[in-house]
Amino acid sequence: MTVFLLITTGFIVHAVPYLWNRSLWIDEAMLASSIFTRGFSDLVSNPLDWGQSAPIGWLYIVKSLTAVFGSEEYVLRAWSLLSFICMVYLAYLIMKSLLRVKYPEVFMTIIMLLPFYVRYSNEFKPYMSDNMFVVLSMLLFGLYTAGKISLHVIVCAYSAIIWFSFAPVFFISSAMIVIVAGFLYGMFTAKNKSPFSLSIAECMIVALSFWLNYKLWLSASSANAGAPEFWAHLKFIFVPSSLEDIKTLYKMMKELLAPVLSIDKTFAAAIIVLAAAGIVRVFKRRESRTISVATAGSMLMMCIASRMGFYPISARLVQFVAIVLLIFASAGFDAFDGDTGSRKIFTLIMFVFLFVPFMKTLNSIRPSHVYMPGTEAAENVRYLRANLTSDDVIYVGSLGIPLFLYESRYTFSPLPLQWRDVRTSSKSGNCILGGATRVNHYAKPYTNNVEVNIQAIDEDIAIIRQHFKLAQTGEPQ
Repeated sequence: MTVFLLITTGFIVHAVPYLWNRSLWIDEAMLASSIFTRGFSDLVSNPLDWGQSAPIGWLYIVKSLTAVFGSEEYVLRAWSLLSFICMVYLAYLIMKSLLRVKYPEVFMTIIMLLPFYVRYSNEFKPYMSDNMFVVLSMLLFGLYTAGKISLHVIVCAYSAIIWFSFAPVFFISSAMIVIVAGFLYGMFTAKNKSPFSLSIAECMIVALSFWLNYKLWLSASSANAGAPEFWAHLKFIFVPSSLEDIKTLYKMMKELLAPVLSIDKTFAAAIIVLAAAGIVRVFKRRESRTISVATAGSMLMMCIASRMGFYPISARLVQFVAIVLLIFASAGFDAFDGDTGSRKIFTLIMFVFLFVPFMKTLNSIRPSHVYMPGTEAAENVRYLRANLTSDDVIYVGSLGIPLFLYESRYTFSPLPLQWRDVRTSSKSGNCILGGATRVNHYAKPYTNNVEVNIQAIDEDIAIIRQHFKLAQTGEPQ
Protein backbone atom coordinates (compact mmCIF):
# COMPACT_ATOMS: atom_id res chain seq x y z
CA MET A 1 0.00 0.00 0.00
CA THR A 2 2.86 2.39 0.86
CA VAL A 3 4.49 1.81 -2.51
CA PHE A 4 1.19 2.37 -4.30
CA LEU A 5 0.64 5.66 -2.45
CA LEU A 6 4.17 6.84 -3.25
CA ILE A 7 3.81 6.03 -6.94
CA THR A 8 0.43 7.79 -6.96
CA THR A 9 1.93 10.87 -5.31
CA GLY A 10 4.86 10.90 -7.72
CA PHE A 11 2.53 10.49 -10.66
CA ILE A 12 0.48 13.48 -9.49
CA VAL A 13 3.60 15.63 -9.12
CA HIS A 14 4.69 14.78 -12.66
CA ALA A 15 1.18 14.92 -14.06
CA VAL A 16 0.68 18.55 -12.99
CA PRO A 17 3.05 20.00 -15.63
CA TYR A 18 1.75 17.38 -18.06
CA LEU A 19 -1.77 18.75 -17.58
CA TRP A 20 -0.55 22.30 -18.13
CA ASN A 21 0.10 21.02 -21.64
CA ARG A 22 2.70 23.62 -22.54
CA SER A 23 3.47 24.17 -26.19
CA LEU A 24 6.34 22.31 -27.78
CA TRP A 25 9.71 23.98 -27.61
CA ILE A 26 12.00 24.13 -30.61
CA ASP A 27 13.70 20.72 -30.26
CA GLU A 28 10.40 18.95 -29.63
CA ALA A 29 8.84 20.61 -32.68
CA MET A 30 11.79 19.60 -34.85
CA LEU A 31 11.43 15.97 -33.72
CA ALA A 32 7.67 16.08 -34.29
CA SER A 33 8.33 16.94 -37.93
CA SER A 34 9.52 13.40 -38.71
CA ILE A 35 6.62 11.85 -36.78
CA PHE A 36 3.91 13.79 -38.63
CA THR A 37 5.34 14.05 -42.14
CA ARG A 38 6.34 10.40 -42.53
CA GLY A 39 4.37 7.19 -42.59
CA PHE A 40 5.27 3.99 -40.76
CA SER A 41 7.01 2.60 -43.84
CA ASP A 42 9.37 5.56 -44.34
CA LEU A 43 9.79 6.74 -40.74
CA VAL A 44 13.39 5.53 -40.59
CA SER A 45 14.20 5.39 -44.29
CA ASN A 46 16.35 8.52 -43.90
CA PRO A 47 17.90 10.41 -40.98
CA LEU A 48 15.34 12.47 -39.07
CA ASP A 49 14.40 16.04 -39.99
CA TRP A 50 16.18 19.01 -38.45
CA GLY A 51 19.24 17.02 -37.39
CA GLN A 52 17.32 15.10 -34.74
CA SER A 53 18.18 11.65 -33.39
CA ALA A 54 16.09 8.93 -31.72
CA PRO A 55 16.03 5.10 -31.49
CA ILE A 56 13.92 3.16 -33.98
CA GLY A 57 11.76 1.50 -31.32
CA TRP A 58 11.04 4.82 -29.62
CA LEU A 59 10.00 6.39 -32.92
CA TYR A 60 7.52 3.62 -33.67
CA ILE A 61 6.06 3.74 -30.15
CA VAL A 62 5.37 7.46 -30.47
CA LYS A 63 4.18 7.12 -34.07
CA SER A 64 1.72 4.43 -32.97
CA LEU A 65 0.40 6.65 -30.16
CA THR A 66 -0.18 9.56 -32.53
CA ALA A 67 -1.86 7.28 -35.08
CA VAL A 68 -4.37 6.17 -32.43
CA PHE A 69 -4.80 9.25 -30.23
CA GLY A 70 -3.88 12.22 -32.45
CA SER A 71 -1.11 14.81 -32.65
CA GLU A 72 -1.68 16.86 -29.49
CA GLU A 73 1.15 17.65 -27.08
CA TYR A 74 -0.47 15.29 -24.52
CA VAL A 75 0.01 12.37 -26.87
CA LEU A 76 3.57 13.23 -27.84
CA ARG A 77 4.68 13.39 -24.20
CA ALA A 78 2.66 10.42 -22.93
CA TRP A 79 5.47 7.88 -23.43
CA SER A 80 7.95 10.03 -21.50
CA LEU A 81 5.60 10.25 -18.52
CA LEU A 82 4.83 6.53 -18.64
CA SER A 83 8.55 5.73 -18.93
CA PHE A 84 9.26 7.75 -15.81
CA ILE A 85 6.63 5.90 -13.76
CA CYS A 86 7.99 2.57 -15.01
CA MET A 87 11.55 3.66 -14.25
CA VAL A 88 10.67 4.50 -10.64
CA TYR A 89 8.94 1.17 -10.09
CA LEU A 90 11.79 -0.79 -11.71
CA ALA A 91 14.30 1.07 -9.53
CA TYR A 92 12.20 0.15 -6.50
CA LEU A 93 12.32 -3.53 -7.49
CA ILE A 94 16.12 -3.38 -7.80
CA MET A 95 16.48 -1.72 -4.41
CA LYS A 96 14.05 -4.03 -2.65
CA SER A 97 14.55 -7.41 -4.33
CA LEU A 98 18.13 -7.35 -5.59
CA LEU A 99 19.99 -4.99 -3.26
CA ARG A 100 17.67 -5.76 -0.32
CA VAL A 101 17.84 -2.27 1.14
CA LYS A 102 15.74 -1.51 4.21
CA TYR A 103 14.14 1.71 3.02
CA PRO A 104 13.65 1.60 -0.77
CA GLU A 105 10.61 3.87 -0.40
CA VAL A 106 12.87 6.76 0.72
CA PHE A 107 14.89 6.82 -2.47
CA MET A 108 11.89 5.97 -4.56
CA THR A 109 10.36 9.19 -3.28
CA ILE A 110 13.57 11.16 -3.84
CA ILE A 111 13.67 10.05 -7.49
CA MET A 112 10.09 11.16 -8.03
CA LEU A 113 10.74 14.58 -6.50
CA LEU A 114 13.87 15.58 -8.43
CA PRO A 115 13.01 18.69 -10.52
CA PHE A 116 15.29 17.48 -13.32
CA TYR A 117 13.14 14.40 -13.86
CA VAL A 118 9.95 16.49 -13.62
CA ARG A 119 11.13 18.35 -16.71
CA TYR A 120 12.18 15.33 -18.77
CA SER A 121 9.14 13.24 -17.88
CA ASN A 122 7.20 16.00 -19.64
CA GLU A 123 9.34 16.42 -22.72
CA PHE A 124 8.82 14.92 -26.14
CA LYS A 125 12.28 13.38 -26.28
CA PRO A 126 13.65 9.83 -25.78
CA TYR A 127 15.74 10.66 -22.71
CA MET A 128 13.31 9.46 -20.04
CA SER A 129 12.72 6.31 -22.06
CA ASP A 130 16.51 5.84 -22.06
CA ASN A 131 16.54 5.98 -18.26
CA MET A 132 13.76 3.42 -18.00
CA PHE A 133 15.51 0.94 -20.31
CA VAL A 134 18.82 1.33 -18.44
CA VAL A 135 17.09 0.45 -15.15
CA LEU A 136 15.25 -2.42 -16.86
CA SER A 137 18.59 -3.76 -18.13
CA MET A 138 19.99 -3.64 -14.59
CA LEU A 139 16.95 -5.46 -13.19
CA LEU A 140 17.12 -8.20 -15.84
CA PHE A 141 20.80 -8.77 -15.14
CA GLY A 142 20.14 -9.01 -11.41
CA LEU A 143 17.35 -11.51 -11.99
CA TYR A 144 19.60 -13.58 -14.24
CA THR A 145 22.51 -13.71 -11.79
CA ALA A 146 20.01 -14.64 -9.04
CA GLY A 147 18.89 -17.58 -11.18
CA LYS A 148 15.34 -16.26 -11.64
CA ILE A 149 15.44 -15.94 -15.44
CA SER A 150 17.34 -17.97 -18.02
CA LEU A 151 20.07 -16.96 -20.42
CA HIS A 152 17.55 -17.23 -23.29
CA VAL A 153 15.33 -14.59 -21.68
CA ILE A 154 18.08 -12.06 -21.00
CA VAL A 155 19.59 -12.51 -24.48
CA CYS A 156 16.22 -11.93 -26.15
CA ALA A 157 15.44 -8.96 -23.90
CA TYR A 158 18.82 -7.28 -24.42
CA SER A 159 18.72 -7.87 -28.18
CA ALA A 160 15.37 -6.05 -28.29
CA ILE A 161 16.19 -3.22 -25.84
CA ILE A 162 19.11 -2.12 -28.02
CA TRP A 163 16.58 -1.13 -30.71
CA PHE A 164 14.47 0.92 -28.31
CA SER A 165 17.17 2.98 -26.62
CA PHE A 166 20.77 4.06 -27.15
CA ALA A 167 21.83 4.52 -23.49
CA PRO A 168 21.44 0.89 -22.22
CA VAL A 169 24.11 -0.31 -24.65
CA PHE A 170 26.81 0.47 -22.07
CA PHE A 171 25.24 -1.58 -19.29
CA ILE A 172 24.19 -4.37 -21.66
CA SER A 173 27.70 -4.73 -23.09
CA SER A 174 29.22 -4.70 -19.60
CA ALA A 175 26.67 -7.23 -18.36
CA MET A 176 27.34 -9.59 -21.28
CA ILE A 177 31.08 -9.41 -20.60
CA VAL A 178 30.40 -10.36 -16.97
CA ILE A 179 28.14 -13.23 -18.10
CA VAL A 180 30.74 -14.59 -20.54
CA ALA A 181 33.44 -14.25 -17.87
CA GLY A 182 31.11 -16.14 -15.53
CA PHE A 183 30.92 -19.02 -18.00
CA LEU A 184 34.70 -19.08 -18.31
CA TYR A 185 35.15 -19.28 -14.56
CA GLY A 186 32.17 -21.55 -13.92
CA MET A 187 30.13 -18.96 -12.01
CA PHE A 188 26.86 -19.52 -13.88
CA THR A 189 27.20 -23.18 -14.83
CA ALA A 190 24.55 -24.36 -12.37
CA LYS A 191 22.03 -21.82 -13.59
CA ASN A 192 22.63 -22.35 -17.30
CA LYS A 193 21.99 -25.87 -18.63
CA SER A 194 23.22 -25.21 -22.19
CA PRO A 195 26.67 -26.40 -23.35
CA PHE A 196 29.43 -23.82 -22.96
CA SER A 197 29.91 -23.25 -26.70
CA LEU A 198 26.17 -22.82 -27.23
CA SER A 199 25.98 -20.33 -24.35
CA ILE A 200 28.77 -18.21 -25.85
CA ALA A 201 27.09 -18.35 -29.27
CA GLU A 202 23.81 -17.23 -27.70
CA CYS A 203 25.53 -14.27 -26.05
CA MET A 204 26.85 -13.26 -29.48
CA ILE A 205 23.25 -12.69 -30.59
CA VAL A 206 23.20 -9.53 -28.48
CA ALA A 207 26.38 -8.29 -30.18
CA LEU A 208 24.87 -9.10 -33.58
CA SER A 209 21.71 -7.18 -32.72
CA PHE A 210 23.77 -4.13 -31.79
CA TRP A 211 25.86 -4.43 -34.96
CA LEU A 212 22.74 -4.54 -37.12
CA ASN A 213 21.23 -1.57 -35.30
CA TYR A 214 24.47 0.37 -35.69
CA LYS A 215 24.75 -0.35 -39.41
CA LEU A 216 21.10 0.26 -40.22
CA TRP A 217 20.34 3.27 -38.01
CA LEU A 218 22.58 4.21 -35.10
CA SER A 219 25.63 5.36 -37.09
CA ALA A 220 23.59 7.62 -39.39
CA SER A 221 21.38 8.80 -36.54
CA SER A 222 24.35 9.73 -34.35
CA ALA A 223 26.03 11.62 -37.18
CA ASN A 224 22.77 13.48 -37.76
CA ALA A 225 22.34 14.61 -34.15
CA GLY A 226 23.44 18.02 -32.93
CA ALA A 227 26.20 20.29 -34.14
CA PRO A 228 29.37 18.27 -34.91
CA GLU A 229 31.45 21.27 -33.90
CA PHE A 230 29.75 21.25 -30.47
CA TRP A 231 29.92 17.48 -29.87
CA ALA A 232 33.62 17.39 -30.78
CA HIS A 233 34.44 19.29 -27.57
CA LEU A 234 32.49 16.95 -25.26
CA LYS A 235 34.75 13.91 -25.22
CA PHE A 236 35.40 12.54 -21.75
CA ILE A 237 38.82 13.41 -20.29
CA PHE A 238 40.50 10.53 -18.45
CA VAL A 239 43.80 12.27 -17.72
CA PRO A 240 43.70 16.08 -17.69
CA SER A 241 46.88 17.61 -19.09
CA SER A 242 46.17 21.28 -18.46
CA LEU A 243 44.22 23.64 -16.25
CA GLU A 244 41.66 23.94 -19.05
CA ASP A 245 41.20 20.16 -19.04
CA ILE A 246 40.61 20.21 -15.28
CA LYS A 247 37.95 22.89 -15.70
CA THR A 248 36.32 20.88 -18.49
CA LEU A 249 36.37 17.71 -16.40
CA TYR A 250 34.66 19.59 -13.57
CA LYS A 251 31.94 20.73 -15.98
CA MET A 252 31.54 17.15 -17.19
CA MET A 253 31.00 15.98 -13.62
CA LYS A 254 28.26 18.59 -13.32
CA GLU A 255 26.65 17.23 -16.49
CA LEU A 256 26.79 13.68 -15.14
CA LEU A 257 25.24 14.76 -11.84
CA ALA A 258 22.70 17.20 -13.31
CA PRO A 259 19.59 15.45 -11.90
CA VAL A 260 20.84 15.46 -8.30
CA LEU A 261 22.42 18.89 -8.73
CA SER A 262 18.95 20.17 -9.59
CA ILE A 263 18.41 20.14 -5.81
CA ASP A 264 21.75 21.61 -4.68
CA LYS A 265 25.46 20.78 -4.37
CA THR A 266 25.19 19.49 -0.80
CA PHE A 267 22.47 17.07 -1.81
CA ALA A 268 24.57 15.88 -4.77
CA ALA A 269 27.64 15.40 -2.55
CA ALA A 270 25.58 13.34 -0.08
CA ILE A 271 24.29 11.12 -2.91
CA ILE A 272 27.84 10.52 -4.16
CA VAL A 273 29.06 9.53 -0.69
CA LEU A 274 26.09 7.24 -0.13
CA ALA A 275 26.44 5.71 -3.59
CA ALA A 276 30.12 4.94 -2.97
CA ALA A 277 29.22 3.32 0.35
CA GLY A 278 26.39 1.43 -1.33
CA ILE A 279 28.62 0.03 -4.08
CA VAL A 280 31.04 -1.26 -1.43
CA ARG A 281 28.21 -2.83 0.60
CA VAL A 282 26.69 -4.47 -2.48
CA PHE A 283 30.09 -5.74 -3.66
CA LYS A 284 30.74 -7.38 -0.29
CA ARG A 285 27.63 -9.54 -0.69
CA ARG A 286 28.41 -12.52 -2.87
CA GLU A 287 24.87 -12.79 -4.25
CA SER A 288 24.81 -9.18 -5.52
CA ARG A 289 28.48 -8.65 -6.35
CA THR A 290 28.09 -9.06 -10.09
CA ILE A 291 25.57 -6.24 -10.45
CA SER A 292 28.01 -3.76 -8.90
CA VAL A 293 30.76 -5.01 -11.23
CA ALA A 294 28.52 -4.74 -14.29
CA THR A 295 27.39 -1.24 -13.27
CA ALA A 296 30.95 -0.01 -12.73
CA GLY A 297 31.90 -1.54 -16.08
CA SER A 298 29.03 0.25 -17.81
CA MET A 299 30.23 3.63 -16.52
CA LEU A 300 33.74 2.87 -17.77
CA MET A 301 32.43 1.83 -21.19
CA MET A 302 30.39 5.01 -21.46
CA CYS A 303 33.49 7.10 -20.72
CA ILE A 304 35.53 5.14 -23.28
CA ALA A 305 32.81 5.59 -25.92
CA SER A 306 32.73 9.29 -25.13
CA ARG A 307 36.50 9.57 -25.43
CA MET A 308 36.29 7.91 -28.84
CA GLY A 309 33.77 10.56 -29.92
CA PHE A 310 30.69 8.32 -29.99
CA TYR A 311 28.81 9.66 -26.95
CA PRO A 312 29.17 13.30 -25.86
CA ILE A 313 28.97 14.13 -22.14
CA SER A 314 25.78 16.17 -22.15
CA ALA A 315 23.29 16.23 -19.26
CA ARG A 316 20.34 15.06 -21.32
CA LEU A 317 22.29 12.10 -22.74
CA VAL A 318 23.94 10.90 -19.52
CA GLN A 319 21.13 11.48 -17.02
CA PHE A 320 20.87 7.71 -16.47
CA VAL A 321 24.12 7.96 -14.45
CA ALA A 322 22.17 9.75 -11.70
CA ILE A 323 19.46 7.09 -11.41
CA VAL A 324 22.18 4.44 -11.07
CA LEU A 325 23.85 6.48 -8.30
CA LEU A 326 20.52 6.90 -6.51
CA ILE A 327 19.88 3.15 -6.63
CA PHE A 328 23.23 2.36 -5.04
CA ALA A 329 22.89 5.29 -2.62
CA SER A 330 19.85 3.51 -1.19
CA ALA A 331 22.16 0.64 -0.18
CA GLY A 332 24.64 3.06 1.39
CA PHE A 333 21.78 4.71 3.27
CA ASP A 334 21.26 1.53 5.32
CA ALA A 335 24.54 2.16 7.12
CA PHE A 336 22.92 4.99 9.10
CA ASP A 337 20.27 2.73 10.59
CA GLY A 338 22.23 1.44 13.58
CA ASP A 339 22.41 2.50 17.20
CA THR A 340 20.49 5.40 18.77
CA GLY A 341 22.98 8.02 17.64
CA SER A 342 23.09 6.74 14.10
CA ARG A 343 19.31 6.54 14.02
CA LYS A 344 19.02 10.26 14.87
CA ILE A 345 21.38 11.11 12.03
CA PHE A 346 19.46 8.75 9.80
CA THR A 347 16.14 10.42 10.67
CA LEU A 348 17.54 13.91 10.04
CA ILE A 349 19.04 12.95 6.69
CA MET A 350 15.82 11.22 5.66
CA PHE A 351 13.83 14.36 6.47
CA VAL A 352 16.22 16.62 4.55
CA PHE A 353 16.38 14.26 1.58
CA LEU A 354 12.61 14.23 1.29
CA PHE A 355 11.75 17.78 2.29
CA VAL A 356 14.28 19.68 0.16
CA PRO A 357 13.37 17.91 -3.12
CA PHE A 358 9.69 18.32 -2.30
CA MET A 359 9.99 22.11 -1.89
CA LYS A 360 12.14 22.43 -5.03
CA THR A 361 9.67 20.37 -7.03
CA LEU A 362 6.65 22.35 -5.87
CA ASN A 363 8.38 25.45 -7.18
CA SER A 364 9.36 23.85 -10.49
CA ILE A 365 5.82 22.74 -11.41
CA ARG A 366 4.35 26.25 -11.17
CA PRO A 367 2.83 27.28 -14.51
CA SER A 368 5.38 30.07 -15.00
CA HIS A 369 8.22 27.55 -14.59
CA VAL A 370 6.72 24.85 -16.77
CA TYR A 371 6.98 26.96 -19.91
CA MET A 372 10.36 27.00 -21.61
CA PRO A 373 11.59 30.20 -23.30
CA GLY A 374 9.48 31.01 -26.33
CA THR A 375 6.99 28.15 -26.08
CA GLU A 376 4.16 30.33 -24.81
CA ALA A 377 4.15 32.02 -28.25
CA ALA A 378 2.23 29.06 -29.68
CA GLU A 379 -1.12 30.50 -28.60
CA ASN A 380 -0.28 33.69 -30.48
CA VAL A 381 0.60 31.69 -33.59
CA ARG A 382 -2.76 29.91 -33.46
CA TYR A 383 -4.61 33.19 -33.02
CA LEU A 384 -2.80 34.86 -35.92
CA ARG A 385 -3.43 31.97 -38.28
CA ALA A 386 -7.10 31.83 -37.29
CA ASN A 387 -7.58 35.57 -37.88
CA LEU A 388 -5.31 36.08 -40.86
CA THR A 389 -6.79 38.25 -43.62
CA SER A 390 -5.74 38.35 -47.26
CA ASP A 391 -3.74 41.55 -46.68
CA ASP A 392 -1.86 40.28 -43.62
CA VAL A 393 1.61 38.78 -43.60
CA ILE A 394 3.05 36.72 -40.74
CA TYR A 395 6.80 36.93 -40.20
CA VAL A 396 8.37 33.93 -38.45
CA GLY A 397 11.94 34.21 -37.14
CA SER A 398 14.30 31.32 -37.89
CA LEU A 399 14.25 29.96 -34.33
CA GLY A 400 10.45 29.90 -34.35
CA ILE A 401 10.07 28.05 -37.66
CA PRO A 402 9.89 24.48 -36.23
CA LEU A 403 7.19 25.52 -33.75
CA PHE A 404 5.31 27.41 -36.46
CA LEU A 405 5.38 24.35 -38.71
CA TYR A 406 4.08 22.16 -35.88
CA GLU A 407 1.23 24.56 -35.14
CA SER A 408 0.47 24.54 -38.87
CA ARG A 409 0.52 20.71 -38.79
CA TYR A 410 3.35 20.83 -41.34
CA THR A 411 1.07 21.98 -44.14
CA PHE A 412 3.34 24.91 -45.03
CA SER A 413 4.99 24.73 -48.43
CA PRO A 414 7.88 24.73 -49.16
CA LEU A 415 8.63 22.77 -45.99
CA PRO A 416 12.11 23.32 -44.47
CA LEU A 417 13.50 20.10 -43.01
CA GLN A 418 17.01 21.14 -41.98
CA TRP A 419 18.68 24.22 -40.55
CA ARG A 420 20.49 24.75 -43.84
CA ASP A 421 17.08 25.28 -45.45
CA VAL A 422 16.37 28.35 -43.30
CA ARG A 423 19.62 30.19 -43.79
CA THR A 424 17.89 32.47 -46.27
CA SER A 425 14.44 33.99 -46.08
CA SER A 426 11.53 32.59 -48.07
CA LYS A 427 7.88 33.47 -48.61
CA SER A 428 4.79 31.44 -49.41
CA GLY A 429 1.30 32.90 -49.40
CA ASN A 430 0.84 35.08 -46.32
CA CYS A 431 3.88 33.73 -44.45
CA ILE A 432 7.49 34.84 -44.42
CA LEU A 433 10.02 32.43 -42.94
CA GLY A 434 13.06 34.36 -41.77
CA GLY A 435 16.63 33.31 -42.34
CA ALA A 436 19.07 32.39 -39.59
CA THR A 437 19.97 35.66 -37.92
CA ARG A 438 22.69 34.25 -35.67
CA VAL A 439 25.64 31.90 -36.07
CA ASN A 440 27.07 29.83 -33.20
CA HIS A 441 30.80 29.22 -32.88
CA TYR A 442 31.86 26.55 -30.37
CA ALA A 443 35.34 27.54 -29.25
CA LYS A 444 35.55 25.25 -26.21
CA PRO A 445 33.35 22.78 -24.24
CA TYR A 446 29.97 23.97 -22.97
CA THR A 447 30.43 27.49 -24.36
CA ASN A 448 29.66 29.13 -27.67
CA ASN A 449 30.02 32.54 -29.20
CA VAL A 450 26.98 33.95 -30.97
CA GLU A 451 27.60 36.06 -34.05
CA VAL A 452 24.80 38.18 -35.50
CA ASN A 453 24.14 37.48 -39.18
CA ILE A 454 23.58 41.00 -40.49
CA GLN A 455 23.07 39.78 -44.07
CA ALA A 456 20.18 37.51 -43.04
CA ILE A 457 18.56 40.36 -41.08
CA ASP A 458 18.81 42.65 -44.12
CA GLU A 459 17.23 39.96 -46.31
CA ASP A 460 14.35 39.56 -43.87
CA ILE A 461 13.73 43.31 -43.78
CA ALA A 462 13.82 43.53 -47.57
CA ILE A 463 11.17 40.80 -47.97
CA ILE A 464 8.96 42.34 -45.28
CA ARG A 465 9.14 45.72 -46.98
CA GLN A 466 8.43 44.21 -50.37
CA HIS A 467 5.21 42.61 -49.17
CA PHE A 468 4.03 45.42 -46.90
CA LYS A 469 1.04 47.14 -48.46
CA LEU A 470 0.40 50.76 -47.71
CA ALA A 471 -3.17 51.50 -46.72
CA GLN A 472 -3.34 54.55 -48.99
CA THR A 473 -2.06 53.09 -52.25
CA GLY A 474 -2.31 49.33 -51.80
CA GLU A 475 1.05 49.09 -53.54
CA PRO A 476 4.04 47.11 -52.17
CA GLN A 477 6.78 49.27 -50.65
